Amino acid sequence: TRKALVVGAGPAFKKEGVKLLREIYRPFRYRSASQISKWEEKRPLVRACDGALPLFQEANEQPDIIVSVDGSDIIGKFYWNLKWSWPPTPKVLLATSVHPTTTQIIQEKGWPIYWWQALTPNKTFLIDGITKINAGGNVGTASWVIAHCILNCTKVGLLGMEFSWSDYT
Repeated sequence: TRKALVVGAGPAFKKEGVKLLREIYRPFRYRSASQISKWEEKRPLVRACDGALPLFQEANEQPDIIVSVDGSDIIGKFYWNLKWSWPPTPKVLLATSVHPTTTQIIQEKGWPIYWWQALTPNKTFLIDGITKINAGGNVGTASWVIAHCILNCTKVGLLGMEFSWSDYT
Protein backbone atom coordinates (compact mmCIF):
# COMPACT_ATOMS: atom_id res chain seq x y z
CA THR A 1 0.00 0.00 0.00
CA ARG A 2 1.51 3.26 -1.12
CA LYS A 3 0.63 6.30 0.98
CA ALA A 4 0.89 10.03 0.35
CA LEU A 5 0.41 13.22 2.29
CA VAL A 6 -0.58 16.34 0.35
CA VAL A 7 0.31 19.53 2.22
CA GLY A 8 -1.46 22.76 1.30
CA ALA A 9 -1.29 26.24 2.79
CA GLY A 10 -4.80 26.95 4.00
CA PRO A 11 -5.18 29.86 6.46
CA ALA A 12 -5.76 27.72 9.56
CA PHE A 13 -2.81 25.47 8.67
CA LYS A 14 -0.49 28.48 8.69
CA LYS A 15 -1.10 28.86 12.43
CA GLU A 16 0.02 25.32 13.36
CA GLY A 17 1.63 24.15 10.13
CA VAL A 18 5.27 24.45 11.15
CA LYS A 19 4.61 22.50 14.34
CA LEU A 20 2.69 19.81 12.42
CA LEU A 21 5.41 19.47 9.79
CA ARG A 22 8.04 19.00 12.49
CA GLU A 23 5.86 16.28 14.07
CA ILE A 24 5.51 14.50 10.74
CA TYR A 25 9.26 14.47 10.20
CA ARG A 26 10.25 13.89 13.84
CA PRO A 27 10.52 10.07 13.56
CA PHE A 28 13.25 10.67 10.98
CA ARG A 29 15.44 12.65 13.37
CA TYR A 30 18.20 11.10 15.48
CA ARG A 31 17.82 7.56 14.16
CA SER A 32 20.34 5.00 12.96
CA ALA A 33 20.59 4.24 9.25
CA SER A 34 18.71 0.93 9.66
CA GLN A 35 15.93 2.60 11.66
CA ILE A 36 15.63 5.34 9.04
CA SER A 37 15.41 2.74 6.28
CA LYS A 38 12.54 0.96 8.05
CA TRP A 39 10.77 4.24 8.73
CA GLU A 40 11.19 5.37 5.11
CA GLU A 41 9.37 2.24 3.94
CA LYS A 42 6.35 3.15 6.08
CA ARG A 43 6.19 6.91 5.78
CA PRO A 44 4.00 8.54 3.15
CA LEU A 45 5.47 10.40 0.22
CA VAL A 46 5.09 14.07 1.12
CA ARG A 47 3.79 16.31 -1.64
CA ALA A 48 3.76 20.03 -1.12
CA CYS A 49 1.54 22.48 -2.88
CA ASP A 50 3.77 25.39 -3.87
CA GLY A 51 2.02 27.77 -1.45
CA ALA A 52 3.12 25.58 1.48
CA LEU A 53 6.83 25.98 0.67
CA PRO A 54 7.36 28.89 3.09
CA LEU A 55 6.01 26.66 5.92
CA PHE A 56 8.37 23.82 4.93
CA GLN A 57 11.25 26.31 4.90
CA GLU A 58 10.36 27.62 8.35
CA ALA A 59 10.10 24.05 9.68
CA ASN A 60 13.45 23.25 8.02
CA GLU A 61 11.87 20.25 6.29
CA GLN A 62 11.77 19.24 2.65
CA PRO A 63 8.94 17.56 0.73
CA ASP A 64 9.60 14.68 -1.66
CA ILE A 65 7.58 16.28 -4.44
CA ILE A 66 6.43 19.85 -5.10
CA VAL A 67 3.50 20.61 -7.40
CA SER A 68 2.89 23.94 -9.14
CA VAL A 69 0.08 24.96 -11.46
CA ASP A 70 -0.39 28.74 -11.03
CA GLY A 71 0.79 31.05 -13.81
CA SER A 72 1.48 33.98 -11.48
CA ASP A 73 5.09 35.12 -11.10
CA ILE A 74 4.64 35.20 -7.29
CA ILE A 75 5.02 31.39 -7.29
CA GLY A 76 8.65 31.81 -8.36
CA LYS A 77 9.26 33.69 -5.10
CA PHE A 78 8.21 30.62 -3.11
CA TYR A 79 11.00 28.68 -4.83
CA TRP A 80 13.54 31.51 -4.81
CA ASN A 81 13.48 31.79 -1.02
CA LEU A 82 14.14 28.07 -0.40
CA LYS A 83 17.54 27.28 1.04
CA TRP A 84 17.50 23.48 1.13
CA SER A 85 20.95 22.07 0.50
CA TRP A 86 20.70 18.46 1.64
CA PRO A 87 19.90 15.55 -0.65
CA PRO A 88 17.77 14.34 -2.14
CA THR A 89 16.52 17.31 -4.06
CA PRO A 90 12.75 17.42 -4.37
CA LYS A 91 11.10 16.48 -7.64
CA VAL A 92 9.09 19.36 -9.07
CA LEU A 93 5.92 18.68 -11.06
CA LEU A 94 5.18 21.78 -13.10
CA ALA A 95 2.06 22.45 -15.10
CA THR A 96 2.73 23.95 -18.51
CA SER A 97 0.83 27.01 -17.25
CA VAL A 98 3.50 28.13 -14.74
CA HIS A 99 5.26 31.45 -15.18
CA PRO A 100 8.65 31.30 -16.98
CA THR A 101 10.35 32.86 -13.93
CA THR A 102 9.26 29.90 -11.80
CA THR A 103 10.77 27.48 -14.31
CA GLN A 104 14.01 29.46 -14.48
CA ILE A 105 14.46 29.52 -10.70
CA ILE A 106 13.90 25.75 -10.42
CA GLN A 107 16.33 25.09 -13.27
CA GLU A 108 18.97 27.28 -11.57
CA LYS A 109 18.59 25.19 -8.41
CA GLY A 110 19.21 22.06 -10.50
CA TRP A 111 16.01 20.36 -9.35
CA PRO A 112 14.41 17.83 -11.71
CA ILE A 113 11.28 19.11 -13.44
CA TYR A 114 8.48 16.83 -14.61
CA TRP A 115 5.99 18.54 -16.90
CA TRP A 116 2.24 18.00 -17.00
CA GLN A 117 -0.69 19.94 -18.35
CA ALA A 118 -4.21 20.48 -17.13
CA LEU A 119 -6.94 19.20 -19.41
CA THR A 120 -8.76 22.01 -21.12
CA PRO A 121 -11.74 22.04 -23.49
CA ASN A 122 -9.69 24.22 -25.84
CA LYS A 123 -7.49 21.63 -27.55
CA THR A 124 -5.27 24.30 -29.14
CA PHE A 125 -3.46 24.66 -25.81
CA LEU A 126 -2.68 20.95 -25.40
CA ILE A 127 0.86 19.84 -26.21
CA ASP A 128 1.52 16.38 -27.61
CA GLY A 129 3.83 14.20 -25.54
CA ILE A 130 3.08 15.83 -22.17
CA THR A 131 0.92 14.05 -19.59
CA LYS A 132 -2.56 15.54 -19.35
CA ILE A 133 -4.34 15.57 -16.00
CA ASN A 134 -7.85 16.59 -14.97
CA ALA A 135 -6.40 18.75 -12.22
CA GLY A 136 -9.55 20.31 -10.80
CA GLY A 137 -8.42 23.91 -11.17
CA ASN A 138 -6.09 24.34 -8.19
CA VAL A 139 -2.75 23.01 -6.97
CA GLY A 140 -4.27 21.13 -4.04
CA THR A 141 -6.63 19.13 -6.20
CA ALA A 142 -3.88 18.59 -8.77
CA SER A 143 -1.60 17.24 -6.03
CA TRP A 144 -4.28 14.83 -4.85
CA VAL A 145 -5.04 13.63 -8.39
CA ILE A 146 -1.33 13.08 -9.10
CA ALA A 147 -0.88 11.14 -5.85
CA HIS A 148 -3.93 8.95 -6.37
CA CYS A 149 -4.15 8.47 -10.13
CA ILE A 150 -0.59 8.90 -11.41
CA LEU A 151 1.53 7.61 -8.52
CA ASN A 152 -1.07 4.99 -7.51
CA CYS A 153 -1.17 5.92 -3.82
CA THR A 154 -4.08 4.06 -2.26
CA LYS A 155 -4.18 6.27 0.82
CA VAL A 156 -3.85 10.03 0.43
CA GLY A 157 -3.99 12.32 3.46
CA LEU A 158 -4.75 16.02 3.11
CA LEU A 159 -3.19 18.57 5.42
CA GLY A 160 -3.83 22.30 5.13
CA MET A 161 -6.29 21.78 2.30
CA GLU A 162 -8.89 24.38 3.17
CA PHE A 163 -9.69 25.38 -0.41
CA SER A 164 -9.21 29.08 0.18
CA TRP A 165 -6.79 31.70 -1.09
CA SER A 166 -3.31 32.05 0.36
CA ASP A 167 -2.26 35.35 1.92
CA TYR A 168 0.74 35.24 -0.44
CA THR A 169 -1.23 35.30 -3.69
